[in-house]
Amino acid sequence: MFTKNFLMSLIAVGILASNSILFSAANPFSDVPSGHWAYNAITTLTAQEIFTGYGDGTFRGDRNITRYEAATLLAKITESNPDKIDSGQKLKFTDVPENHWAYKYVSFTAEKGINKGYDDNTFRGDRYITRYEMAHMIATLLTLDTNSKKDSNPFADVASSHWAVNSVIN
Repeated sequence: MFTKNFLMSLIAVGILASNSILFSAANPFSDVPSGHWAYNAITTLTAQEIFTGYGDGTFRGDRNITRYEAATLLAKITESNPDKIDSGQKLKFTDVPENHWAYKYVSFTAEKGINKGYDDNTFRGDRYITRYEMAHMIATLLTLDTNSKKDSNPFADVASSHWAVNSVIN
């Protein structure tokens, strides 16, 4: 199992910001030049099979990620043994067929409580994930206490009534 700080570093690199992991490896992606600010982090996470890129040899680092991709990333950093990612549980989400490429990752993260989907039993995996959703998934993954409110909210754009406010500020 990974430490909290290591998980936060992986998540920050993969989704939100930069990371300073140093690693020398062959360039696995045609669209990530060796001088790119995230090159070392991308090659490190690729070597650890957390990132796989696309079938055409690209990483596409400037595009948003989908809820499917976020579930895949979180499943891979949660479970160090990829063979254990398949939870074997039937998903309650009506819009994720069993033959979908991300089914086992969505199932795994749902079983762990990392993602809960929507009230209508959908996952909406092709939607781009919001920062609120990612903050909530990360807080759940790291078992942060999201039930208690902090004394102050440092973010002027996060209403105290927002459903993810505790995940964001904790």
